[in-house]
Amino acid sequence: MATRDDNRYRKIYSFIRRKPSPSGDDVTFESSKATVTSADQVTINFSTVFSSAPFVTATAYDSATNSQANVNAYIIAVATNQVTIGFSAAFTGEVHYHAIQAD
Repeated sequence: MATRDDNRYRKIYSFIRRKPSPSGDDVTFESSKATVTSADQVTINFSTVFSSAPFVTATAYDSATNSQANVNAYIIAVATNQVTIGFSAAFTGEVHYHAIQAD
């Protein structure tokens, strides 16, 4: 009597194993920059209307080429209409930000 060799069989998974991301119609996005002059924090009002608080990322950029962009930019507070960005030291230059909300 023949026996079944389980080592010869394998489980085949489908190629895509995660849920697809939302389509472009479900995403609200804003990307811009703001000028900062000798400040350790700045509040930026959004021009886009968000239904809830978006995810925000920020980066310090030395637009004046004065070697002051060696600071950490971090998010202090986020609301549906504005974001407050803090810096680890007084900073002069630009802060570039991206605000994304997936419905």
